[in-house]
Amino acid sequence: MTVFRIHGNHEMRPESVGTYREIPWHSGIVYQEEQYPNLLFAKNGELYDFDGKSVFVIGGAYSAYKYYRLGRDLQWFADEQPTAATKRHIETRLNEIGRQVYVVLSHTCPYQYRPTVVFLAGLDQSTIDSSTEEWLEQI
Repeated sequence: MTVFRIHGNHEMRPESVGTYREIPWHSGIVYQEEQYPNLLFAKNGELYDFDGKSVFVIGGAYSAYKYYRLGRDLQWFADEQPTAATKRHIETRLNEIGRQVYVVLSHTCPYQYRPTVVFLAGLDQSTIDSSTEEWLEQI
């Protein structure tokens, strides 16, 4: 079985780890570690072909648990959200392909679709960085 993963918000970006290599896969590029050849990380801004369907990837999001994690010496990764350079790359790629895709796979959603009914009780939403969701709303 091959597992196709998208970057989330509680892990280091594969390009930052140092053990991943880029390989071609389904007409796009993925990150793969030699030790785990069936665990593939999608690359942001890549367009994949799954049985004739175009699939575009936008990974990353803000960790609502950021301060909880930092306060308890748990891991938190400063590059969990797309950087300005990543956003520019994604916007350029979308323009190159005429924004014609079958589906977008992402870790979060455009701002207007945030699942507010399942927000964590007791978490001050004003501390949440929604810039990725706002950017997704724009693009």
